Amino acid sequence: AQYKKNKDKHLIPLPLDMLYLFFNHNINSFLRKVDNVRDKALVFVTEFYNEARIKLHDYNAENSLTKQQRTFQIPGYTIPVVNIETSPFTVEMFPFGYVIPKVISTPNFTILDSGFFVPSYTLALPFLELPALQVPKYSL
Repeated sequence: AQYKKNKDKHLIPLPLDMLYLFFNHNINSFLRKVDNVRDKALVFVTEFYNEARIKLHDYNAENSLTKQQRTFQIPGYTIPVVNIETSPFTVEMFPFGYVIPKVISTPNFTILDSGFFVPSYTLALPFLELPALQVPKYSL
């Protein structure tokens, strides 16, 4: 048995003109409310961000003035069994935390008998700073 298309048509009346008028009438007020909420959210986020940026700047300035930067110096040493000599090196910490170092100067390594030498490197991490948030004005 082969499928045959049903040729009967059934019309279902839909009042599309009323639906169109309802949406057309209410869409403008809905868009105005969306624009209003968007503008308020943008102002809130911008003010909150700028306030946090200022507080971070004040916190960093206050702590850098009251606390001196800490620099840990590790003296040079020689590992006797493998005959490796290291130079002294330093680790400079931020004044307001012990977790993240600001600058690390790695030691240089020398294997005395072979003449193998690894030079010293200085690794510096950038300071956390929030830039000013520039928000363009939106208008239609």
